[in-house]
Amino acid sequence: MRPLRLQVVFALLMSATTVQAGVLNVPSDYVDLKTALAAAGKCDTILLDSGTYSGTGFRELPINDSICVTVTSRYGASFTTIDLQNGVFLSRSFQGPHNQISAVGLTLANGWPAIRYRRGDQYDVRECIFLQCQVGVEAGDYAGDYRGVTACQFRNCAFGIIGLTNASMKVSFCQFYNCDAGIATGNFPYMEVTNCTFINNHEGVWLHSACCIRMSANAFHGNWYGLFTDGQSGDLFGIFSCNNVFGNTWNYWGPPDQTGSNGNFSADPLYCDTANGRLTLTLRSPLLSANNSCHQLIGQTATIACDCGDVDVSGNVDISDVTALISYLFLGGPPPVPLEAAEVDPSPGIDISDLTYLIDHLFIRVLPVPCGG
Repeated sequence: MRPLRLQVVFALLMSATTVQAGVLNVPSDYVDLKTALAAAGKCDTILLDSGTYSGTGFRELPINDSICVTVTSRYGASFTTIDLQNGVFLSRSFQGPHNQISAVGLTLANGWPAIRYRRGDQYDVRECIFLQCQVGVEAGDYAGDYRGVTACQFRNCAFGIIGLTNASMKVSFCQFYNCDAGIATGNFPYMEVTNCTFINNHEGVWLHSACCIRMSANAFHGNWYGLFTDGQSGDLFGIFSCNNVFGNTWNYWGPPDQTGSNGNFSADPLYCDTANGRLTLTLRSPLLSANNSCHQLIGQTATIACDCGDVDVSGNVDISDVTALISYLFLGGPPPVPLEAAEVDPSPGIDISDLTYLIDHLFIRVLPVPCGG
């Protein structure tokens, strides 16, 4: 009887652990997000099909009770856009029960703010694109730090993230591009910012109060101000470490230059094509862990890809690249952008062997094209 009882107990345990939260499909099962949210049970997932959505059913989603819900997309942020029309996606403006809310794999456009968290909310924002928002994510009044904001892009926003007074936030592996301010803070935020890239913003990070902020392994490039502080900045520099601040109009405004202290440095990041917003890396980029003294990845990407062989930056590798490489090597023509695009053979340097290899690749032996020597 004992083995039988054990088998019964084991079967009951297995059945209990395999119970899964429900999936609510929009728009096939529910016409909009508000309808799906009203029907959602504890820790259900609301799944959006690809497309562009707008209207009152997709903004100002009510968060009035203790809930646990994930709103995500079937095919990722590149295929699923919610136009908030200067509204809010998720918001709760009063103190109440704890909520665990996840937004995963969505493009949220024209939000003001797109997502707002307040006291008691535990937030998880992942793999989202915030596009042309007045504010992407706003957190304050002791908002939780359940997972925070991870692997998101903030593009052409007034403010990517605002951490208001007493906000508690974790931001990691995010990209802030062409915003007025990538991250801005109020008084006494409790923030960790790691492995983020700030490029072509007016302020990469604007700190009103630097108390309780940890910033590590971030990359600042091409901003008007890399790091801008006003107000209290005395506590900043013991916890500002292993950041690359390079090529901004002012790398630091307010604090002294941190280059050389706590692993901070200032070196060309060697992105593949900054002018066109392609922030993948060359093999020699100091942002890669093998190429800096901190021995860790700096910024939000470790992708090495420069379209090797695309010497004329046309988007294709063809006979025109052979012509461009001949022009560069022998006729004083313009250099490739980036230069590594012409390093097609396995040996270092750009010379006639790269030209021979490229011709072989295109017309003779279909050789693979490595990225760099």
